[in-house]
Amino acid sequence: MDLCTGRCDEYCAGVSARSASVPRLSRRWTPCALFVTGCIATATLMAMSGVVANTEALLVLRVATGAGSALIFVSGGMLAARLSSLSSRATGLVLGLYYRGTGWA
Repeated sequence: MDLCTGRCDEYCAGVSARSASVPRLSRRWTPCALFVTGCIATATLMAMSGVVANTEALLVLRVATGAGSALIFVSGGMLAARLSSLSSRATGLVLGLYYRGTGWA
């Protein structure tokens, strides 16, 4: 969602659609496989958007890129939760680093 206008663009629509389908996908594939697939798909689609000039094609690529990055976000969160379960003292740190980042952005 665009914080300035409050509108949800096509990227947000792709993220929302894929995020809703991840629980079903995670029954069939591991979070690691979903994470790697999301990384490859997102990188490929971003590279493709650099060579496409057609507006309709860019719209489709943005929706698909949003779906790929949702795979990264949700499955990465599952992997971070698994990692944090190894040490109860590090739970907040691991999940905080994953969802918030290092804070140097």
